Amino acid sequence: ITCEEPEVPPGSYVVGYDLNVHSSISYHCESGYLMHGESKHTCEKSGEWSGQVPTCQ
Repeated sequence: ITCEEPEVPPGSYVVGYDLNVHSSISYHCESGYLMHGESKHTCEKSGEWSGQVPTCQ
């Protein structure tokens, strides 16, 4: 089971490129942006990433 490529909102980037189930990725904001939401997400058995995609403003 794998998850799709994670959505990457403007002003952010993702660390972690393993898309297999139980793998984690972390969102980070570019310099000068503040994150709103949860940074760490896990690929679940459903093939979906956990949580909501954060935004950087």
